[in-house]
Order: sequence, then C-alpha cells, then structure tokens
Amino acid sequence: MIRIGLVFLFLFVAAAKAQEALPINAWPGLDHVEARNLRPAEFEKLVDKARLRINLRRGRQIQTEIDALEKMQAQVLMPAADTAFIPELRAHVKEYRIACSQGDTQACTELGLFYFYGAGVWIDKELGKAMVELSCHRGGLAACESGFRFEDYGPHEPILTRGCMNGSAQSCYTLAYAYGNGRVGLAKDTNLASTLNDMALDLARVGCRKGNGQNCFLQYNILESRYRYQKDPIPEAVKQELVQALNAGCALRNPNSCGAKEVKTQFNSMKLELGTPIPHEPIFDDPMHPDDLACTLGHQSACRSRHQPLPRYSAFYNCNDIYNLHLCRSYMPGQLPDLADGRDDLERMQSENREGRALFEAATQSPEYFMFHPKDYGKLRRVSRSCVLGQAYACRNLAEMYEGGFGTGLWLSDDYGDIVSGLQEKRSLLLHLCDAGDALACHEFGYSHTGRGDEDRPDLYMRAWQRACDMGAGHSCQRLAFEYGLEQSSDEDELLNEQVRIRYAKRACDLDVFDGCRELNGYGNADPTQYPQLNLRACLEGVGASCEILAQEYRAGSDGFRKDRAFAKLILKAGISLTQH
Repeated sequence: MIRIGLVFLFLFVAAAKAQEALPINAWPGLDHVEARNLRPAEFEKLVDKARLRINLRRGRQIQTEIDALEKMQAQVLMPAADTAFIPELRAHVKEYRIACSQGDTQACTELGLFYFYGAGVWIDKELGKAMVELSCHRGGLAACESGFRFEDYGPHEPILTRGCMNGSAQSCYTLAYAYGNGRVGLAKDTNLASTLNDMALDLARVGCRKGNGQNCFLQYNILESRYRYQKDPIPEAVKQELVQALNAGCALRNPNSCGAKEVKTQFNSMKLELGTPIPHEPIFDDPMHPDDLACTLGHQSACRSRHQPLPRYSAFYNCNDIYNLHLCRSYMPGQLPDLADGRDDLERMQSENREGRALFEAATQSPEYFMFHPKDYGKLRRVSRSCVLGQAYACRNLAEMYEGGFGTGLWLSDDYGDIVSGLQEKRSLLLHLCDAGDALACHEFGYSHTGRGDEDRPDLYMRAWQRACDMGAGHSCQRLAFEYGLEQSSDEDELLNEQVRIRYAKRACDLDVFDGCRELNGYGNADPTQYPQLNLRACLEGVGASCEILAQEYRAGSDGFRKDRAFAKLILKAGISLTQH
C-alpha cells in the first residue's frame, strides 16, 4: 500500500505543473482583432496561421493516440508477462517479447495476435489490436495489412501507399476500402478507390499464380464483392475465375478459401478441374471435405458447419458467444478462477476478497475475476497488475471495467442471465484516483453520475468537472460549458450564465478540445458583444458553422459589421478549406 500511495502522490505534482504553462492551443493575440471590421489581407494571414495550428493539433492528436498504444503495449513487455502463456509457448513468446521491445514491428504484430485470438493465453482483444496498430504506426506493413479496421487511416496512408506501389495487393485493397468509405484521416474519393481496387485485383491474380493462398482469397473476395448486389447474372468467365481462385487458395491451405460457402457445393465436382492457374500440384492426399480442412486451419464457421470443435485455445471465436460462459472458459488455458454461482455466492466472494481492505487495494492486488465475463480475464489481469505499478491510465481502465454493460460483469447463468453492475465499485475507484490528483478520473467520476431520474446528480458531476477543469482536463471544461448553456435562469442571471459558459468553452478550446471550440459557435443572444470574436475564433479552429455566421453578418452589414459581400465569400471559402484541412 505504501508503494501505491507514493506513486499516486506524484499525480498531485503533475497536476500542479499542468496549470503553470500556457494552454497548448491558446491564441491570446486573437482577442485584440476587430472581428467586425476585418480586412481581407489580415484575415488571410489569420487563415494561414489557422491551417498551421490545425496541422499541429492533428499531429498532437495522433501522438496522443500513439502514446496511449505505447503505454498499453508496455504493460506486456515485462518478463513477468511470459508466465501468462501456456508452458509450451513461453520460450517462443519470450523471443517475440524481446524482439518487440527492441523495435521489431513484425514481432510486436505476432505477439499482439497471440493476445487478440487468445492463443495459449487469456484473450485480450483490446491489447492485441493496440499492438498491431502501434506496429502499423511504426511502419510495419504486415500490421497495416492485417485486416484490422483502424479509426484513423491518415497516419497509415504513406505506409500502405508504399506497399501498394511495391506490389502488395493487400495494401492496395486496404487503401481502396479507406478511400471508398472516407475513413477518418482520408477524404472520400470513389474514383481513386476504384483504381486502387483494380490494382489490388491485378496484383492478387499475380500473387495467386505464384502460390500465395491469401492472394487467391483476396482475388475471389474482390471479384465477388463487385457482383454481390447486381441483379444481372454473373458472366461465366467470372464464375470460373471465382471457383479457380477458391480452389487454388484452399489447395494452398488458406482457411478462408476452404471455408467459403461457394466451395461447399462445387468442390467435389469441380476440384481443380478448371485448370487452376498455379504452378503447384494439388496437395490433397485424401478426400477430406473442404470444411474439415478449413476447420483444422482454424476457420470458425467451417468447424460449426461440420459440428466439430475448434482447435485448442480458439478463445477468440468461442468467446464471441457472450451468453455461454463455460464455452468461452473451456478454450482458455491454465487454471481458471472460480465463477460465482448466483448472487448470494457473488456477495460471499466479494466479502471474502475485500475483508479488512479498501476496495482499491482489493481490486488491484487480488482481481475480482468472479465479477467478470471470461473474455475479460486477460484485460482484467493486465490493467490490475499495471495499476499496482502506479499507472493511472490502467487504474481508470480497471474502474471502467466494473460498470455492468453488455458482455461485461457477471452473467449468472449460461443462457439469458442477469448482469451484476459494479457501478458503485467504479465510482469508488474513480474517486480514489481523483483524490490522488488524476484529473481524468475526476472527469469520469462526474460522468458516472449523469443519467436519468435519481441517477442524475448535478451536485456531484458539476463539482467533479470543476475540479478536473481546474487541473487541466479540457473535456471537463467543455462539459461545464455545455451544462451552463442548458441552465434555465432569470433574465438578470442569463448574461452571467452566458459569461460563465463562454469562459469554460474558451478554456476547453485552449486546452485542445475541439468540442470546446465548437461551444463558441452561435449568435450568443445573451451577450451580443462577444459573439463576433467568439465565432472568429471558432471559425479559425475549423468550425464551419461559425464561418457561415461571420459571412452572413458581413453580407448583411448589420450589428456593426462592415457590409462587404466579396469578403463574405472569402470567409465561406476559407471556412470550407479549414473544415476539410
């Protein structure tokens, strides 16, 4: 307990230092600009500076994401993490761990996949995906091509483009998906997506002919998707290519090819009889059904279609059925913690685990697995261990895990069981962290008291957000601004409320929270003297609606604004460019 207390004492020092420096996104000189009488040359200089600031903000956001991924990966790069694996894998995993800690992105990707699929270790999907995405950030092409759907493709676009130009069908295909759907970081471009898709198909055909089973399935997947929703019949030549690609992929032991439904009805009569264009002899030495082969290669739907169990430790597939705890547990390695058999048993286990100890100490030093679904065991072990070492980020993760939700918490039966909510435990842990000086924990503690009816406690969440905002948590400042905007008050208090709202919104914007900048948008009827300046700031931060408000005022020439239609068009044009920047 002394070690934990000393570690969290440092949070107070960090919180105090955070308030000494000027907020990272502050723009103090803008307050002295006359928003009602801007000149084109002056405005264009501001827009140039705004573009630079938005680029810097974008860079900070990406770096923040990378920092979070690095913290998560570091939690399993310590030697103690090897013991979580089954004995026969530990030496193998140790090699990956050491190589990963030395910067080998391929090793990090492989290690991440162990955790994501629960291969010889308690499954931890969040960690597995984080390790793969971090490897992609660091330039690992295999990680970028892994098939995971990332939230932001902007940082990965140069890596995938280089892979595509160097002949990787999967890179071209991933880029086609990102541009075709307009994923975060890339503007939607259907023409470019179509070109990339054609390149991916051509490269997949070449790769398949050279004996790459994954490319064979990609060839099939691209072709099949083109005709999936068409009412017209598929041309005979395309049908033949689809079957050839699947047969070739299955011959090369690609599980997706073997497990594809189209193969099931055509395989026996058409197996490699259409002249599959690969330079290898078929490697089928027995009349094994393609689904049997796919099952041995780990394909979930193939195993189920043949009523066969999945290979050992296929936790990823079996834990998807959240209503069946015992199925999930049966594919998890090692000695498993006990499950509570009903609410009475749960209360007994809680009492025994927490007896004589504060909840924070009990939850971190002896994790309460009996309150969680088996699919969460890996994450629970990881975050509780890291929390003991003083990582506030992990402690907040642990607190979040306690609140009951879909697939979280204890299910009291195998079927449609009850979920035990740990909301009070979550609040208790967050309050402990908040009192230790963790601003983000204060924010989350406040948020845990929002809701309906008796669950809505503004007396608690407003105080928590105020505390967090004072410590530099911009999201809390933004929430305060939002709440003051909803406040119902008498006419004499309306102006005061608006001034308080603006103060919190400006602080949130200065602290790099875009939603705080968005709170500055509007006509601000309660305080019309400020809204020109506020909308100028919001416009330059990339809030398009604020640019439209300024343009409207200059177009009309009312409320002290210079009437200038040409300048209004310039503002609208700048607003579009800043919003898309």
